[in-house]
Amino acid sequence: MQSLLVIDDEASICKAFERAFTSETVSVLTAKDGATGERLFTEAKPDVVVIDLSLPDTSGLELFKRLRVLDSRVPFIFITGHGTVQSAIEATKLGAYDYLFKPLELDEIRTLLSKAFNLSRMIRVQ
Repeated sequence: MQSLLVIDDEASICKAFERAFTSETVSVLTAKDGATGERLFTEAKPDVVVIDLSLPDTSGLELFKRLRVLDSRVPFIFITGHGTVQSAIEATKLGAYDYLFKPLELDEIRTLLSKAFNLSRMIRVQ
């Protein structure tokens, strides 16, 4: 089973990901802050991570840097409602898989997650 970790302080975003993507083949874990997200990342070893740029206890970019040290193979998708083109460029330079602005389009996320899960599966098989 593949796993998706969503780190976002907006409960509605976490619930939307749980409803849309939990299935027989995908489990969805959620965290409302960086500390919980880091713990879940370490314990659950997710296949893909969706991370908000703004978290209550840390910046999404700072958390991303720490998590990439733990496992650089995991695709990270940034989401933000307050991001700038500069932050998108920085995240991409640091190795983010993609960067999306809220409000999110379900079809766009579904396609992107499918590609990210495929990439994760291919990287881990090697």
